[in-house]
Amino acid sequence: MKKVADTEAVAMFFSAVKAFNKHWFTMHRQFAAFRENKNRIRDDEGMVHVDFSENFNCKYHSKIQSVHFGTSHAQASLHTVVLYNKSQQPVCLCTISSNLEHGPVGIWAHLKPVLRYIRMEFPQVQHLTFWSDGPSSQYKQNMTFLLLSTVRFAMGFMSIGWNYF
Repeated sequence: MKKVADTEAVAMFFSAVKAFNKHWFTMHRQFAAFRENKNRIRDDEGMVHVDFSENFNCKYHSKIQSVHFGTSHAQASLHTVVLYNKSQQPVCLCTISSNLEHGPVGIWAHLKPVLRYIRMEFPQVQHLTFWSDGPSSQYKQNMTFLLLSTVRFAMGFMSIGWNYF
């Protein structure tokens, strides 16, 4: 009986190692592609790395007892951005909203001020490449691609692309 349990444990271990190796290989290739994109960036290009932070619990400096025991803690959604351009050090930005929506409409509500900032501070940038994680509930939706294709024209960029980790 013990021999069967040992064999099952070894099989489970090798199965887990195989899955880990596949994950490690994928992660390694993705980060290599990200670094290569970042190192080859031209003056007329911008690379934008975006991600939602988890919903942030807002707290008061001093609070009354009802807030401490109640469920009235407000939350805010943070959307972090790092902008890369050849002519400058990376620029870190963050937008905050009381709207906790992380779908395409929420994403583009956070990205609109970022794109206006890029237009104003980096007028030479004509091509943008976005990098993000790939949850289907957020960045990988058809509405995101629809907005991506229309925002390009509205904001005056020649091309916009999106890559996923």
